Amino acid sequence: MTGDVHDRIRDYWDRDSDTYDETRSHAISDPLEAAAWRQALADALPGPGSKVLDVGAGTGALSLLAAELGYEVTALDLSTGMLGRAELKAKERGVDERMRFVVGSGTEPPDGPFDAVMERHVLWTLPDPVGALARWHEVSKRLVLFEGVWGEAAARFRLVAENTDPRSSR
Repeated sequence: MTGDVHDRIRDYWDRDSDTYDETRSHAISDPLEAAAWRQALADALPGPGSKVLDVGAGTGALSLLAAELGYEVTALDLSTGMLGRAELKAKERGVDERMRFVVGSGTEPPDGPFDAVMERHVLWTLPDPVGALARWHEVSKRLVLFEGVWGEAAARFRLVAENTDPRSSR
């Protein structure tokens, strides 16, 4: 990623870090939503105590839940503002001993090995998602991707894709 694009992305998230958690579902502060995410993490990640890299950790929503479940979490984010919020929340929740905070690009993960690499709504934002996946796979053989489909056109595409059997002759 060129320096200019890298800098603009970092600056955007640094500016957004003050209000990011105020947007619905960003902080996963609703108890029911948090319970659902805890279950999703427990189902997708290896056992507690495993080393997990959270790419694009932001203010730490998934990182904190994973640490609360007993994982050793490395929270990676390009934005120092976002990671500063995550670190503060980790101290408040008493899970900072199970967390490490690394400022850096999602396309350049820290050296592993990790038992799993996870991300939430990050892959689609990267300039080279295929390259990022390859680099994540170098540091862990287990990738846990939480991505979404937004907008009416995307929902129509998803509906068509889910109802199309590639083996049929339709």
